[in-house]
Amino acid sequence: MWFNQGDYPPPKKEDEDKTIGPPPKLPILPEVPGVYRLVKLKNELELVYESNIFKTEELIFGNVKKRVLREWTRFCNYPESVGTINVGDMGSGKTNKCDILANLAIIKGNLPVIVFNGITITELEIQFINSLNNCCLYLDEFGKMASGYIQQKLLTTLTNNSKKFLILFTDNNKHNINQFILDRMQRARYLEEFGKLDKQAVLDYMSLFDVREDFKEEFLTRYEKALVFSFDNLKGIISEHLDYPDDTLDE
Repeated sequence: MWFNQGDYPPPKKEDEDKTIGPPPKLPILPEVPGVYRLVKLKNELELVYESNIFKTEELIFGNVKKRVLREWTRFCNYPESVGTINVGDMGSGKTNKCDILANLAIIKGNLPVIVFNGITITELEIQFINSLNNCCLYLDEFGKMASGYIQQKLLTTLTNNSKKFLILFTDNNKHNINQFILDRMQRARYLEEFGKLDKQAVLDYMSLFDVREDFKEEFLTRYEKALVFSFDNLKGIISEHLDYPDDTLDE
């Protein structure tokens, strides 16, 4: 065989010594439900408790509740993991939806939520994920954290039938996510692309405030023509209208 033909010299003793050492110490999954952030300190991982739940809007607008309950019900009714990919620009609502799902995992499922955000996912983090079970993995801005190589390494983890995870992926663009995660329902059953805020959410939000009828009509006419419109846009415009109710939309 090619590897017995002497093409590659055996490793030097000092090289062998460099590779030998104790395995990395991995954090233990918390028993108490809540939000825990994964941090890396000197090549060691640590779980830091952040809060009992995520802070979200008090009211849920539009079709978010329906979508969240569908995904949570799937996770509850079947023994395997459920992945949900949520992509869209900042302020489009993807984070709010995932925060609500994570809160359901905490409140209804008594599960810890492990947040991956602002770190570089390496094989050490994959080892950590492989040590877990029965929890929610919140992979925020996944494409920024995980290279193509690392995403490839995660594929077998995401199809491990001996594990049960609720996996929340967020990203600005679905093309940052490995196609074998996108194409395999066992790895990510749901994909939602957040773009223009749905009209029902607009109407639900406006109904909470004293919005002039002519302003509302003009607003909805502009909204219908807009290609992109976020919840942040909506809140900003309505807030400004309440401060200056006599101004037109143009003003």
